[in-house]
Amino acid sequence: MYKYLSDYHKEVFERVKENLLKHNTIDSFLNQQLRLLKISYRKSAKNLTVKGIIDAEIEDGAYKKLIFLEADEIQLDELQKYLQDYISSHTPSC
Repeated sequence: MYKYLSDYHKEVFERVKENLLKHNTIDSFLNQQLRLLKISYRKSAKNLTVKGIIDAEIEDGAYKKLIFLEADEIQLDELQKYLQDYISSHTPSC
């Protein structure tokens, strides 16, 4: 969300302005525990790609580890397919 708001040039609430300054990278959204877990995970991971994480993790839990990728390690087409499949298989039928 902040990525898009940074390009928004109209007036926003003061709290939004403050958050725009604080949250300008993926890591800025992580708490200290997740930052430490990211370092540990990246050291032990064999394949730091979307597909690599999906293959290494239980598919249902892979989304929890995708936050440990850097922007240049994210293949958008693979991420999109994973998220579409995950959402469609975890959405209750009406």
